[in-house]
Amino acid sequence: MNEEILELECPHCHAAQRVSVPTTVHKLDDPDAYRRILDGTLFEYTCPHCGGKMHVTFGVMFHDPEKRILCFYCPDPNQVKEVMGMFEEKPAGYTVRITEDEGRFLEKIRAFEQGYDDKALEMWKLTYLYQIVSHHEDFEADDALYGYRDGAHKIDFYKEGRYIGSVDADPALIPGVKERFLSRDTGVVQDDLFVDIGWAMEHLTNLLHRPDSAS
Repeated sequence: MNEEILELECPHCHAAQRVSVPTTVHKLDDPDAYRRILDGTLFEYTCPHCGGKMHVTFGVMFHDPEKRILCFYCPDPNQVKEVMGMFEEKPAGYTVRITEDEGRFLEKIRAFEQGYDDKALEMWKLTYLYQIVSHHEDFEADDALYGYRDGAHKIDFYKEGRYIGSVDADPALIPGVKERFLSRDTGVVQDDLFVDIGWAMEHLTNLLHRPDSAS
């Protein structure tokens, strides 16, 4: 695991400290960091002076050599451009994803761990959004994240970064959604470095505009 040292101040006791954070997490070589991704604590640290909890933001790359996945969290827009430049040509057989959203980074790795196709996951979330909008026309969301809490699968909806509501969801429907929406080529080359609900909306639009979409 590659690391870097951040100079931080505790938001509770204001003590200065040096925090070591990972810049890469290798699924096989870094089991503790991988566990922290799965349980959502990768970006959480405890102040050694007062015991207060701190949320620390940093860019990180996740690598799963078995499933051939590379996933980048890039909170800095300049870092996004740098990573995009690295993947003008993707490694053969690899799934490569980039996100500027911390929650989506954690969501994707958990989804890959559970064996989900993240494109199918986004289409699945989109079907729930459209169901809500069909009954509540004033409901507007521009993002959605999948999670599991309180013993139930949930999709949380957001508008401009603000949480606006959630629904219970059934991930057993994901394979059917994949078959329905991802089994046909749209005929349009669509960037898949950034796969989110916006990607799903664009894919659905392309699918509906296929010459044979009415068949």
